[in-house]
Amino acid sequence: MPAKRQLPISRAQLAEYFDSATFGRGEVYALENRVLVDTFDIEMPSISAYVRGSKKKPYSVRVRFSKRKSGWVIYTSQCTCPVNYDCKHAAAMLLTAGQIFGFDGEDSGTFVNPEGHFLTAKTAAWLQELNIAARCAKKTKDSTDIDDESNLVYILNSPDNLEYDLTPTIYYAKANKRGPTLTEISHDDVLYESEEYGNVDDMLIAGMLNTFFNNYSYGTADRDAGIVTKLFISMLNTGRCYFRDVNEPPLKLNHPLAASVSWTLLPSGRQKPAITVDKSNVLAFLDPHPWYVDTANWESGPLQLPIAASVIEVLLDAPELEPTETAAVRTALKRFLPDNEAALPIDNFERKTVDRDPVKKLILQSKTVTYADDTLLRRGFAFGHKAPYVAAVFDYGVPGIDLDSNNKQISSIEGNVITIINRNLEMERSAIRQLQQSGLEALPNYLRPSDKLLFIPSVAANEKVITATTWFRFLKSQLPKLQESGWTVEIDPSFTVESVEAEDEWSSEVEDNGGWWFSLEIGIEVEGERIPLLPILLDALRRAPFVFTPDDLESLNVDGKFYAPLEDGRHVALPFERVRDLLSVILDLFDRSSQSDDININPWQAAELTNLGISFENQSRLNALAQRVKSFKGISAIEAPPGFQASLREYQKEGLGWLNFIREFEAGGILADDMGLGKTVQTLCHILIEKTEERLDYPALIVCPTSVLPNWVSEAKKFTPSLRVLALYGAERQNSFNDVYEHDIVVTTYALLHRDKHQLAKRNWHVVVLDEAQFIRNPATLAAQTAFQLQANYRLCLTGTPVENHLGDLWSQFQFLIPGYLGDQKSFASFFRQAIEKHGDRARQAMLSQRVRPFLLRRTKSEVANELPEKTIIIESVQLDGAQRDLYETVRLTMHEKVKEEIHLKGFKRSQIAILEALLRLRQVCCDPRLIGTKFNHKAKDSSKLRRVLDMVTELIDEGRKILIFSQFTSMLDIIAAELQALKIEYVQIRGDTKDRAEPVRKFQAGEIPVFLLSLKAGGTGLNLTAADTVIHYDPWWNPAVENQATDRAHRIGQTKPVFVYKAIAAGTIEERMLQLQEKKKALAEGVFDEKKAASINITEQELEFLFRPLSDDPTVEESAGSYFSKGSTDSSILRLPLNEDKPSQDEKHEEKVEKKPVKRESTTNAPKRNTVTIKRTNNPLESREEKGAKTSVDPFIEALRKQGLSVEDIAAGEFMKKKKRK
Repeated sequence: MPAKRQLPISRAQLAEYFDSATFGRGEVYALENRVLVDTFDIEMPSISAYVRGSKKKPYSVRVRFSKRKSGWVIYTSQCTCPVNYDCKHAAAMLLTAGQIFGFDGEDSGTFVNPEGHFLTAKTAAWLQELNIAARCAKKTKDSTDIDDESNLVYILNSPDNLEYDLTPTIYYAKANKRGPTLTEISHDDVLYESEEYGNVDDMLIAGMLNTFFNNYSYGTADRDAGIVTKLFISMLNTGRCYFRDVNEPPLKLNHPLAASVSWTLLPSGRQKPAITVDKSNVLAFLDPHPWYVDTANWESGPLQLPIAASVIEVLLDAPELEPTETAAVRTALKRFLPDNEAALPIDNFERKTVDRDPVKKLILQSKTVTYADDTLLRRGFAFGHKAPYVAAVFDYGVPGIDLDSNNKQISSIEGNVITIINRNLEMERSAIRQLQQSGLEALPNYLRPSDKLLFIPSVAANEKVITATTWFRFLKSQLPKLQESGWTVEIDPSFTVESVEAEDEWSSEVEDNGGWWFSLEIGIEVEGERIPLLPILLDALRRAPFVFTPDDLESLNVDGKFYAPLEDGRHVALPFERVRDLLSVILDLFDRSSQSDDININPWQAAELTNLGISFENQSRLNALAQRVKSFKGISAIEAPPGFQASLREYQKEGLGWLNFIREFEAGGILADDMGLGKTVQTLCHILIEKTEERLDYPALIVCPTSVLPNWVSEAKKFTPSLRVLALYGAERQNSFNDVYEHDIVVTTYALLHRDKHQLAKRNWHVVVLDEAQFIRNPATLAAQTAFQLQANYRLCLTGTPVENHLGDLWSQFQFLIPGYLGDQKSFASFFRQAIEKHGDRARQAMLSQRVRPFLLRRTKSEVANELPEKTIIIESVQLDGAQRDLYETVRLTMHEKVKEEIHLKGFKRSQIAILEALLRLRQVCCDPRLIGTKFNHKAKDSSKLRRVLDMVTELIDEGRKILIFSQFTSMLDIIAAELQALKIEYVQIRGDTKDRAEPVRKFQAGEIPVFLLSLKAGGTGLNLTAADTVIHYDPWWNPAVENQATDRAHRIGQTKPVFVYKAIAAGTIEERMLQLQEKKKALAEGVFDEKKAASINITEQELEFLFRPLSDDPTVEESAGSYFSKGSTDSSILRLPLNEDKPSQDEKHEEKVEKKPVKRESTTNAPKRNTVTIKRTNNPLESREEKGAKTSVDPFIEALRKQGLSVEDIAAGEFMKKKKRK
């Protein structure tokens, strides 16, 4: 029997056994490596293996040997191929087996080592492949052709599973803010759509790629080196060829680099071949052609190999050689690869084991942030910018140890010596805990290499982002402690946290922007260069979004230093206290969302800056204002001047002092006293003081609603008769503009403001006063836009409700008063409105309140008018019943479905019209079914609320009470009026179409009429109705400020009787839920005056669902839905009356008299009229025409009086009534 596994026959016997054709084809199959050598099964006297043929499934071949007297011979050869026996597959198997294990009569098999050990089948298979490759290798030559520049992006990738493969891919790059967007395209796209994707050079490259991919496939040994080299050089010369990532620099073509093949000793003692280059950071590739990439310098070029690339490809596929295989492989390679000593495995090595403690290292480095670095992005680092970090390394003297592994041993290989090092894992863990306790936060593992732990300084929960302060605090305080505890520190050149010092002296420049503002620039000197200070301070604030108030600035203090970023990436260290004082002054003016570095200061801030050693010698006006601020001792009460025809209360004298303060500092302010506290009187007295003190250089312009223009004229004539007043009113007003400067006060209306824009805006005014300033709460209206353009020394707003709907109302008024004081509208909305209204942010509420407080004076009746009688608010709940209740549910269900469908189709924000219509319908049903028309209502004619209110009116009149009844619906006032007529109750009314407002007021105030009907809009302002002691709000309005204004027609200075306010509310309906929303708006407005009363307001889809809730049978259920009673109010008490009283109603009394027959409560035109004042209505009322901007026509009544010789001022003052009496 031959040696173990050696074939018992010779090669000559094999050639004789098969016919020459079969043997030749078998040789080809053997050379083509078709025998699957790892399937060899040798159990003498037989051998078997699988051989690849023309089919997908390999054939199974078995050959048996037989011993004869002459020696061993082939007994049979069988195969699963169609030939079945003595085929080319059997010849190929035996030829391959002889090559591996040896033929009889030859030396021991080619792959048997001298000690007689045989190789594993896997190693033997690899050697066979290597042998074939060496015999078939052909030398290649490089090409150096270079193409011109092109405009597509080419990326070279190395697949993870193919270490030595380099794959080119074409991408179409589209630039955007977040970096280029890459779309992979094929070479065919470039060839056939060249107009879209590229130029002629692109087409040439695409043509080479087309040839390359169509004619060759990766993984084959032979390659057309000319095409491949030319392809790679062409792509590199575009300047748009990258290795793996377009965020790295593009690759540059470099000279060929020599490489060699050597065997690497592994810690286990096994060996693995690799391509080696005598240069660090170089990656070598073989497929499709020998090539290298230098990732340190981003260079690339051809790779020069000592052996054919096709041979090296197979060589590198070697399995890890066992130590027992080394000698045999060396013997084989000497035969296959003569003259290549480096390609031979290492034939001897040494192993030793040692204990070693690591050297603890901290390396300060930076990396470019990509969108994969989500942790760094969340910490405030921007895409594409450098992010500093701390790399922790445990240095055992072995590069690249895997810190993720819990292996207790690591290996070090130096030459032929393998050193096994026992890790000190406990020391490593303790060191990591020490880093975390020192304020470092570990980055996720996917962001770091395996041999380093990456850290960034941790931040406080409220800070969220890392700033320069965070880094310098770590570097100045924690890093030295870590060094003392045994950590060594290295600073990489990439580390971006570096500081420089500035000179102590600061310079300043100021320019007068006119009005309240002055632009400021402060300069510092750093390393001999003057640098603007404010832009870098603002940049530091933008990078610290957690700093809102001066108190927050302390978080940026690092051992008495403030670090501000410079353009070159360094930070300048500035004295913290000096910077804090400066930032405390300008922080209020800082708009974080704006990229502008301009800072404008006002006189208050200028005065504070002078205390910091900053002078404004070149600005006399600013210096003068700043000196006034510094000498300001507070606001003192001012007495009325001679000629003022009234006695002022103490709080009104204080108001004069505040108005004088506003004038003195050329600012602007809101006089926001409660309705009825005399805002008009205080303003007129202030203007008289200005004239008395000879400061009234130009007239005062007063803009007011049309309905109160006569009131301003009459009040001026009454209290300040020495002031000359001009009312701009009617078509003939155009003739009066030439006389403007001949007067002390000019009064116009909001409706005329825009129409007279060119006349009013071109003139100078001493002061511009906006009465009922909530009229400009929408800054987009023509009236508001015109008001913003008026020129005045200072400006005033008069309103008891500076915030009616939302905080945007306040912004618009301050934009008129002190433009820019609350920032632009967008930044105000994002910083204040959303935070306060949606999220109830008390800190922002306090900031806003503090910012506006100096320029907003608010006194309530409870604070200053102690002599005012008590105001009691009574919630009069009325239960809907019968057909009205059924109608409410019908309308609710119908409109609710309509609204839900609208929201589904258009979304919540775009469905506002449908929502408002639905809510309007529900409110109308609550008032009276007749308001809704016949679309929903065919049966319901009776109103529970109307019955209750009429009962109340009858009872109250019997008690001698004088009553105001407010409603938003003039059609509801019509119904009430008809009912009052039927009850023979006299009334007067004012609505939007009322021409003569003075006569109904006179009659009511004189006690001639007990009931006054008023529409909420027309009668809610500008009226003094202190004869009334009872106010009935027939229906609620969304905004409580509007209702309060109406109520204060009666509860105001001059009222001597307690005032009872009844709010008629349909229980369990939308009206009751409106009261809750009223409370929200009330709290929002109060938060402006007092930050302690902050509240959020955000009417959501959920609240809309609440408004559409069905009627509740149990009214107590509705009461528990939310608290909307302001119990404990100092100037009023609010009561809820029971739904059913013991006292019978007027209807019940009437039913008894008529034996409880049904009562039909419909107004009749035949009812007798007793002293009823009839107000004629016109389709084109003067007020409506002005508000709509239509052409103004003269009121016939006023025109008739003017023909009698009366001026508009006389008419407004009521002079025509005196003449009538004299007649």
